[in-house]
Amino acid sequence: MKWKGGFVCEFIEIESEKRHDRDQGGGVHGNAIFSKYDLDFRVLDHKHQPFDWDKDGDKLNEPRKGRRVTLVAEIKTSFGPPILCYCVHLEVFCGLIGRVNQFSEILSDSVIHASTHPYQLILGDLNTKSHSIARLSSFSRDRYCVLSLGMSESEWWDKNLLSWHACSGDTNVYLQYVLTDARNPGFYDPWHPSYDVTMKYPKHYALYSAKLDWTLVRGFDVINRWKGNDDYSASDHKYLMVEVVFDDYSIASDTEGMAWTVWQMRRKEWKKRLEKDVESKRARGGKGRELLENGYKDRLFELTAFVGGRDVIFSHMDNLWDEMEKSGSANKLKLRDGQTGK
Repeated sequence: MKWKGGFVCEFIEIESEKRHDRDQGGGVHGNAIFSKYDLDFRVLDHKHQPFDWDKDGDKLNEPRKGRRVTLVAEIKTSFGPPILCYCVHLEVFCGLIGRVNQFSEILSDSVIHASTHPYQLILGDLNTKSHSIARLSSFSRDRYCVLSLGMSESEWWDKNLLSWHACSGDTNVYLQYVLTDARNPGFYDPWHPSYDVTMKYPKHYALYSAKLDWTLVRGFDVINRWKGNDDYSASDHKYLMVEVVFDDYSIASDTEGMAWTVWQMRRKEWKKRLEKDVESKRARGGKGRELLENGYKDRLFELTAFVGGRDVIFSHMDNLWDEMEKSGSANKLKLRDGQTGK
């Protein structure tokens, strides 16, 4: 394929009897970027490390040595300006505050290099999973396991962090209890923060799913996108892929003061488009509500208690309905429109 690439090792996974077979160590764990174009690499070493793996990894039955870092590449395309690409994997065993702190370091780095590299990508697993039943787990170790009730963590990021552009003010007022100077310099994500789920745990019987993965673009127009690995056969995550075209340099570099306006327009356009996509899911969510009459009260109670928010509940009920259709039990239910399955 003649691809070029780079890999940075975050952790050395240590073999141990404490590990489950699925999580057995003996290898390395890190981030990688591949391209058919020339690349120059550097590493963003996060100052904020919300979990000390060297010291506390044994407590989670996952002994490892290392720390979270972000791989950064300058990609030199043959048809346009160089692209600054961040490959990210934020800490999972901390809570929302720890992840926002780590992400703010990436935003700060992107601002520093924007004058020479206005075309930027932040891609990877942000581990936005502190919601639903995960609020009671080691994935939620701060006060936002309660303060964010009513929305998924990915929805919280979209509404409170990514919605505040650097031009909106010097301080992000939405983050007054987290990190007030975390401001978005112009990235947007062309996926629904609640419905475009990239991880679902089968063992939780559709009680838990999350949008962990993000394709944040700056200086580009997204013209197409794909999501795959729906059966999770290749990985425990779905993949996200986007096709982009370069913005005019005057917009990307903001030489004419248009970047903020274009960013607002695209956020609005994608929100409108994604909400249209959600309407079909809400229709199926209506079927999900009828599960209350068919012995699934406990499941919906869990969702209501630990997730909150109608749209998020519908998303989880949609997953539940898919499982029931596959098992053949869905056709035994009385649907909302009065039809009865054969």
